[in-house]
Amino acid sequence: MDCVLIRLQDVQPGERISREEVERAAPPIRPGDAVLVRTGWDRRWREPDFVEGSPYLSRDAANWLIDQRPALLGSDLPRFDSVRAPEFPWRRFFAEVKLLLAPVVNLDAVPVDRARLIAFPLKIEGAVSTPCRAAVLVEEQ
Repeated sequence: MDCVLIRLQDVQPGERISREEVERAAPPIRPGDAVLVRTGWDRRWREPDFVEGSPYLSRDAANWLIDQRPALLGSDLPRFDSVRAPEFPWRRFFAEVKLLLAPVVNLDAVPVDRARLIAFPLKIEGAVSTPCRAAVLVEEQ
């Protein structure tokens, strides 16, 4: 599917990502696009706080993203919600978007804001999530 890349500045452990930050960094999003949110957090992949220290999207940021009507939401974050004070609108997300791709790595290597996303999930009967190989394809200029 077509995808758009939102490039946020590197985020800090436990940081709450605001709607303003997401909206300011977002290129135009078309309904049905996959939306990938780059925070730089994937550089901590092998660090002990990768999951526990993960930044997260505020309720307003998540609702703004859902309002754009994406077909998929992905990020280099391993969590989209706060563990201490959950606020991500999961019910709305799964009713309207449904597809989540996280955590992804190497979004810094994507040189453009718009490309094609291809994802190959493992077929595991009865699973609600599965490992997936994903690639962003960039057209030559």
